[in-house]
Amino acid sequence: MGGKLYAATDEDEPEVLTVFYIIPDADGHPSYRAQKLVMPIPFMFYNIWRMDDSALHVTDFEDMQLATDSTSRELFMILRRTNFSLMGEEDDEDDEDEELHLLDGSYINPPKTKGFRVFKLEHDIHGGGPPRWVQVFNLGDRILFISETTNIFMHRYSGCILNNDKTLGRNCIYFAFDYPCLSSLSAAHDFGVFSMTNGSLTPLSLSNTPALLHSRPIWFTPSLW
Repeated sequence: MGGKLYAATDEDEPEVLTVFYIIPDADGHPSYRAQKLVMPIPFMFYNIWRMDDSALHVTDFEDMQLATDSTSRELFMILRRTNFSLMGEEDDEDDEDEELHLLDGSYINPPKTKGFRVFKLEHDIHGGGPPRWVQVFNLGDRILFISETTNIFMHRYSGCILNNDKTLGRNCIYFAFDYPCLSSLSAAHDFGVFSMTNGSLTPLSLSNTPALLHSRPIWFTPSLW
């Protein structure tokens, strides 16, 4: 956004947003300068988990994504709350200190979206203070599309039409995620619509979506828009 690349992390440095300035040299080759903005990332739920003999069960887990509104030139952080269960296997090398090793990607119950929280990056222009995340409760006429690979803001006045000639709802988040799931491949899809107005979740059925194919859903905008 604006010639800058923004990257946030919720793991190694939980309060850092890194801004990369992309600066071309005289020959047009890019060079980079990084700035770290230290500010609290407002996680609420963190991981509420329990472990049994063969699985890790996680509820109220928040993962983080960034999105920009190219019209208003604003940066947003989206926290998506999910529940899921991961398969594991016991380590029998030491009976006195048994551990459960999680099998990466082996979902018993793949993540299911339970809700969202949205924050906007605001700079203290007049006071000279540090930037901060401010929670947004209303997207106005905007519609946010998010997936594992693409996040897109669109405005309702752009005339977007959904199936059956229904205009896309304003102040909503459309989400599409897909995960490998060994126990139930058909349960791997997590598609739906979240209303910022009343907090409701509505399943979204996408046609021509193979039940046995694990893929990465991608939102895109046709050139006519």
